Amino acid sequence: MHEITERIKILIEYSLAINYRQFAAEIGVNYATFYNQVVGKREVSLYVIQKILLRFPELEERWLILGEGNM
Repeated sequence: MHEITERIKILIEYSLAINYRQFAAEIGVNYATFYNQVVGKREVSLYVIQKILLRFPELEERWLILGEGNM
């Protein structure tokens, strides 16, 4: 799941150009929880993945989860 954190960072930089706190607020998750997951202290949870996909319906699920295809 470490690679998923890299794709989340790409999403933040590419589509929003905001910081982690703002992104956590944008997807509706607790900042500390999100931060610990995105920096690799904890595994990225299904909850966070779901929140990202709900907020960005145009995002390809296979890209986010598996790294396959286009963003």
